Amino acid sequence: MLDPLRTAAGEDQRTLKTEEPVIAERASRFQEEILIELIDSPEPDNEPADASSTLMLMALGAGYGDEVAITSTNAVAVEQIAQLIAQDLSD
Repeated sequence: MLDPLRTAAGEDQRTLKTEEPVIAERASRFQEEILIELIDSPEPDNEPADASSTLMLMALGAGYGDEVAITSTNAVAVEQIAQLIAQDLSD
């Protein structure tokens, strides 16, 4: 795995939840596993979520302004998912 890339979720007041299907669809285009982990999670058993699973992303519970770490062996995949998380996908 490459070093995790950190980014903040969303550029507006929406939660990541409206973007989860878009992120999962993009992540599923890659053969390599892509994991997203909530940084400073209040949950003691915080587990990274498979980025290609909408359900796992929903369970992650990231919202506006939350910092997440994205890891994969594919640097292009990490960068693309980070861009999706950081942008406003409501357009």
